[in-house]
This record gives sequence, C-alpha cells and structure tokens, in this order.
Amino acid sequence: MVFVRSLREGNFHLYLSSLSALAPCFFALDHTHYSRWLPVHIGDMVTLRARIPDVAEQFSQGKFVVRKTSRPFSAISVDHAHEQNNAIVKGTAGVTDLMQNPKAMLRWMVAESEIARAITEFDTNCMSQQGRHHEHTLSTQMPFARDMNALVETIDSYGNPFEEETSDLLVLDTRGIVDSKISQSIRDMEKIGRLQHNEFTEERLIQATKSVAGPITESFPITWKPASEEL
Repeated sequence: MVFVRSLREGNFHLYLSSLSALAPCFFALDHTHYSRWLPVHIGDMVTLRARIPDVAEQFSQGKFVVRKTSRPFSAISVDHAHEQNNAIVKGTAGVTDLMQNPKAMLRWMVAESEIARAITEFDTNCMSQQGRHHEHTLSTQMPFARDMNALVETIDSYGNPFEEETSDLLVLDTRGIVDSKISQSIRDMEKIGRLQHNEFTEERLIQATKSVAGPITESFPITWKPASEEL
C-alpha cells in the first residue's frame, strides 16, 4: 500500500524507501527475477543524483510518474500509462487483425500515442473536470466504510489476538493452529530475506566479486500445504 501511495502521490523518496522494504521479501520467497533486478534498480535510483543530477531533480518533483488528470492521488506508473493507451486505441473490438499485417502494425505503433491523446482530449472536453479524486464521492465512500466496519466487527468477534497466551500462529476464522514449520518460516522470513538481500548487494553491486546474472541461492522453502492439511 505504501508503494502504491508513492506512485499516486509522485513521491520519489517514498518510492525508493518502499522498494527497499519490499526487496528482502522477494529473496525470502524465491522470486528470482525480482530479487536479481530490484536491487539494481534501487542502486540506479539512489545514485541518480550523482550521475544525472538534472533527471534526479525532475524525479524528486514527481516526474517519474504520469499524471493524466489534475485530480489528487491519481498519478500512475509509466508502464500503467502505456497499458491504458493500448486499451484506448484497441477499444472493444481489439486489434487482432493488425497482428497479421506488418505494415498496419507499424502504422499503429507510430500513431498509438497520438490517437490515445486525441481520444483523451475529446473525453476531457465533453466531461466536466472535477478537482478531486474520482473515488472521493459519497456513493463510493459509503460502501467502503460499510465494508471496513464489517471487517473490523468480524475481527473483533474472534477476540483480541494479543490476549492469546501462546506463540502459535492461529488461523483467524477457524482458530486452528498452523503447522509449526510454516509458522517458524513466516517468523524468520524477513530476517532471512534481509540477509540475502544485503549479501547480494554487497557481492554483486558494491564489490562486484560475483556476476549479477549468476545463480541466486534459494532460501528456505516456505511450502504451504493444502487447506485440508494445513491445520
């Protein structure tokens, strides 16, 4: 949620700190590609001010995201904006036939962003602009508040988990006890992931004694049993 907030607000400092907090999780859960390239991306962004200060200044002003409207909390990532442009151009019928025609495909690739801009400008001129987030309406907020209160009431009905005099990990709704190996894996996940992340960064990005593309040692396997065998 913090990562999403950093994009919606265009907060570059929060973006870097949230990525740094997420990185160890990818190591602990053995997501190899994220584990390998996220530290590289973080390193590039952290050293950006020393290497390309002009770009770093623009990013610090929130220009690492795309703002399609003037509404607050509505900025999106660049790849998200590309996907939206694709959806606008494709429409409901799709572009299946274009894939079979190389010339038509090339024309579409060149004109895609311009077509998306024209369609967006038309929609903007035809609809009144609001100075608030599109979900900041009574019809949206009331169901959200109702669902949130229902969730809190449900959790409260099962009792205060901090009053449990046990170190076991409990399933919230059934009160069943999770297997001790899985419970211990979850407790150790952050520590093991952070150790692996620090080791990767030191060996491959700082000292450069190992290749970034080299194999990554698998952490302990957090294997979840089927629901019927978990308790």
